[in-house]
Amino acid sequence: MSEAAVEVCRAFRNEGRCRYGENCKYEHSEGERIEPPPRGPCFNFEESGECEFGDRCRYLHGDEDGSRFEKKPRKRRPRKPRRDPDEGEGGEEGADAEGGNGRGRRARRPRRRNGEKLDEECNNYKAGRCRYGENCVRKHVGDVEQIIEKLDEVCNNYREGRCTFGERCRRRHE
Repeated sequence: MSEAAVEVCRAFRNEGRCRYGENCKYEHSEGERIEPPPRGPCFNFEESGECEFGDRCRYLHGDEDGSRFEKKPRKRRPRKPRRDPDEGEGGEEGADAEGGNGRGRRARRPRRRNGEKLDEECNNYKAGRCRYGENCVRKHVGDVEQIIEKLDEVCNNYREGRCTFGERCRRRHE
């Protein structure tokens, strides 16, 4: 292939890394940022003049719509101090009580108290391969024989005296 026909990996050029690594079919080289290809028209908007996604739509709504895809500098907000988990549910962090954490991220699962199980069945136990035994956070329903498939590897945690799986460990203890 000639040098003119080689395409450059946009991810590597823009981000400095590519999820395909050595298997990427594009050239990994450094240089100026490569802009993404232009967005096409929104077919929903062209047909009916409306789009259910509104400003969140990835495509253009008419000829004058391209400005909303231009990169704008992000404003940094000051970080809020982390809430101490021992303080309880009250306080100024109202979003925590409502299931969010006020930062647009998914809420964490509630913490279990002293070995309390989650209200869901363990799918690995049903399939006969739960390695956690009594320490599993999910419920073990029924009496299913657990068969642990052993790997031909030595358990590094066992060597260092900290393997918590014991006989249910998938690696050899020697």
